[in-house]
Amino acid sequence: MSTPRSTSACRTSCFTIQLVDGITVYDGRYDIPLSYKQQANRTAKEWETLLEDHRQLSDAWKEKNAERDKLIGKTCAAVSRINLAQQPAADAGFIER
Repeated sequence: MSTPRSTSACRTSCFTIQLVDGITVYDGRYDIPLSYKQQANRTAKEWETLLEDHRQLSDAWKEKNAERDKLIGKTCAAVSRINLAQQPAADAGFIER
């Protein structure tokens, strides 16, 4: 019967993430996850600019989402006046030509 190995025998390199420049990183630390291209030489100012742009997009998305949430359960007047079954999908705006 063998004895279990100690976890200290595992190399820490097994748990190191290598980020290569140019890959897309999905950072879930933010309320709306941030995605960006990895850049090892990114300055603190560039990072702050990236975060500020993300904050603005997130705020705009949350605002639009709140507007959409208010419409849940309400009828859409524009759709109720149109019989979509009688129109080709392209004319109804579902397919671009």
